[in-house]
Amino acid sequence: MNFRDRPRRPFRLATELRVLAVGLFAVAGGALMLSRSEPVVPSEVAGAALIVVAVAVLNIAVGLRRSRRAGAVER
Repeated sequence: MNFRDRPRRPFRLATELRVLAVGLFAVAGGALMLSRSEPVVPSEVAGAALIVVAVAVLNIAVGLRRSRRAGAVER
């Protein structure tokens, strides 16, 4: 099956916000686990969190753009 043949799932902002929350919890959990074995610099944690937020914002922007073109935004 070609990936273009698959129907797109509708964009949901709530789902993207959940993904963002899970990503931030993963960064925090990873920092806590790593801090037990070696010191963790706060800027490393902030950098990882910034990457997670940037990817989530990009996903939201692309999803909103595509869904507006298709005329199907679900909230």
